[in-house]
Amino acid sequence: MAAWLDTLELDAPDPVAAWRLVEDGRPVGVRREVRRRAGEASAERVRTQLAVLAAALTAIVARLPDEAFVLPGGEADWNVAQAIGHDASARSGLVLAASLAASGRWPDDAPRVVPGVPGPPDASRDALVRKLAQSQRLI
Repeated sequence: MAAWLDTLELDAPDPVAAWRLVEDGRPVGVRREVRRRAGEASAERVRTQLAVLAAALTAIVARLPDEAFVLPGGEADWNVAQAIGHDASARSGLVLAASLAASGRWPDDAPRVVPGVPGPPDASRDALVRKLAQSQRLI
């Protein structure tokens, strides 16, 4: 696995664990992992970890060359801007899932897998940085 992910995992172990499950082709395991890690003070813990992710993503967006945003993003047929836009939105979804699980309010009829929704394909660097900051405020 990439060294950057191992480094990020030191300060954001909960979301990195969920990401590793998705990357390993086990997205259904994310719900199980969220439940396992849920409990007293887990929402605050995850909020703090997602702030680490926001900072890491913002740093990546800041150093990417402009032409990189339209290149393939590694997720389905999304480009880099779409993948980062999705990441910004998914972060607040992870907090919602963790808080529902921690409070015992996880819906019994929740879908097993929720398909990803890409961000805008033509999002600019500034728009992505704003979206990341907005997602952290929502968290």
